Amino acid sequence: MTQQLKTTVLAIAVASIVLCLPLKGVAQDAKIAFVDTQELTLGSEEGKVAGDKLQKRLDVIRTEMDKLRKDIEEKEASLRSRERLLNAATKDAEQRKIEAEKVNFERKAQDYEKEMNEMQSVLIAPIADKVRAELGAFVKEKGYTLVLDLAAEEPNIVWANQANNVTKEVLVRLNENFKRSGGAPAAAPAAAPKPPAQPQPGNTPSIPGTQSKPPATTPTPSFPPGAPSTK
Repeated sequence: MTQQLKTTVLAIAVASIVLCLPLKGVAQDAKIAFVDTQELTLGSEEGKVAGDKLQKRLDVIRTEMDKLRKDIEEKEASLRSRERLLNAATKDAEQRKIEAEKVNFERKAQDYEKEMNEMQSVLIAPIADKVRAELGAFVKEKGYTLVLDLAAEEPNIVWANQANNVTKEVLVRLNENFKRSGGAPAAAPAAAPKPPAQPQPGNTPSIPGTQSKPPATTPTPSFPPGAPSTK
């Protein structure tokens, strides 16, 4: 039997099973829907407010880190332009100072990344809880047997009828609840990054590189690219 024939036989067998299920009462009462929980969380009115707070803090951090990076680059360029005029001791001292600033840059980047992750957890986690609660109430009210999440890492959904997408319906309910509550999402925690650790002798980490800008709906820590190492 050829592979094509085997595939055809298998397709016919699967189709026959699907057609027979309603007749045997296996799936005739099933009511299935699908939803995008990420859209519900970040696309809701409360989610947008939280996203704006995250983005504003991220913009402040990015501005500071960009200034530090440019300062390091300028010092490196200045050292390269004067290195033939400097004695070995002076050149070595300036080089060590630049390396220390690079370490400080990396420490700050790590501290700010931790701050943003904590801030995101504080702002987004309560919204995600509300989404789960509202979705649960909606499913119970509408009598759905199964709801699939398009935002799951591996949803395994090959095809879905858009008529069964309940995201917009649940989103309307979430926004109405948010308005009734006065439109007051959880407050962001105060920024309090830890002071940079002292660099270890002989161990100079490289400055981390980053993406240009995170998506507007999912603010994540992102900092300016690191300054190049001095040769």
